[in-house]
Amino acid sequence: MKFAISSLISLTVTFSAVIGISSNAVAQEVNTAASYTEGTKVSQIFGSRESKRPGDNYVGLGTVLGGETDFIDAAIISKVKLLNLDSSKSLSVRPSAVFSNGDLDVRIPATVDITRINRDLGELNGRMTPYAGGGVAIDSDGDADLMLTAGMDVQLTPRITGNAAANVLFLGDTEFDATVGIGYNF
Repeated sequence: MKFAISSLISLTVTFSAVIGISSNAVAQEVNTAASYTEGTKVSQIFGSRESKRPGDNYVGLGTVLGGETDFIDAAIISKVKLLNLDSSKSLSVRPSAVFSNGDLDVRIPATVDITRINRDLGELNGRMTPYAGGGVAIDSDGDADLMLTAGMDVQLTPRITGNAAANVLFLGDTEFDATVGIGYNF
């Protein structure tokens, strides 16, 4: 069991890092090629280092409150921005690993992030990113089922992002939990 859990943790973290690195590499290559075309702004689709906001990608630690087995569980959380949908929305994947009583659940939801909020939020304006989406949750027995998630990222510093999410999992019985964590931006 130890081998399977450590392998899944490594896979989740590696998946997050590879997607983040490859999306930046693709954007740089496409931007270089597009610089010779007339007015093409490929960086608006893929993002680039110049337009990348802190908190677009992160990996960190968190805790999961609720659920069926324990009231408090540990989690590895992450977020990788895949592409901009328009000027105020983007598409991200948020893989996570949740540890509970020696069991491991791997969650891989895709979310639509609201990157621009048209409200006066004072100091938090531009640092808050609400999101919602769905994906798959795989438990330690290998059973996969659907999940829904909604939450908020808050950029605390240029390198640290706080995250809170509500999750509904359909693993056997319907389960509700909340995740709270802090991630390191990359």
